[in-house]
Amino acid sequence: MLNQSRGLEEIDRGEVKTEPLYIVCSGPSLRYTIGELTPKPGEIWALNAAFDYLVKRGIRPDYGVALAPENAITRYFQTMQSGDKFLFAAQTHPELVDRALERGGTVKIWHPAHPAGWDMPTNPVPVYGGGTVGSRVFDLAWVLGYRDVHLFGMDACISDDDMIACDIPMYDEHRKNLRTFHINGRAFVAMPSHAHQVEDFGALIRPLTGMTVTMYGDGMLQWSQHQESL
Repeated sequence: MLNQSRGLEEIDRGEVKTEPLYIVCSGPSLRYTIGELTPKPGEIWALNAAFDYLVKRGIRPDYGVALAPENAITRYFQTMQSGDKFLFAAQTHPELVDRALERGGTVKIWHPAHPAGWDMPTNPVPVYGGGTVGSRVFDLAWVLGYRDVHLFGMDACISDDDMIACDIPMYDEHRKNLRTFHINGRAFVAMPSHAHQVEDFGALIRPLTGMTVTMYGDGMLQWSQHQESL
């Protein structure tokens, strides 16, 4: 892979940490939970569009995190500057890595685990999870030693005011894919891919021994996990 040939530092397993980690996604609920991010001890990791959203509101994340190789990922991380740090998967779009380095940022590489049949290069520290950065970030956090995780903006649904993300209205071309999902007495409008995130969440977290996840916001994912814990 191109990114692996750059000679960038790669992650290694970290010692277990006592301080919390704040993982920030770009779901609509981030608009009204962002105030709970400061002042906080511990690191803030911002995924994809959440990086620019936080920076524009005066919160500079400790790390920006990305996974996607598709061109769309280059729309994000527009506010990179010197001194910023990033945890990018080895498969992340090379243009995004170029931008971070050209602006004076620091990039560490991590390696998503892949099925053996894909014949991908092996790595001593594989990061497991699903196909999105949101479903991989928990294993990445666990590998780096974090056990007390606080999760913002992972709603897995659109908001009542028709937002798909904290500052992005629902895309017209995807409206035909929206469905209504009923969970424990409440209805949520979401993409089927969002519903899969909710279904898979427990299976992603359970193997991560000792990790607790505290959720902020009131989306489909937060509601499903709240109800499961009752």
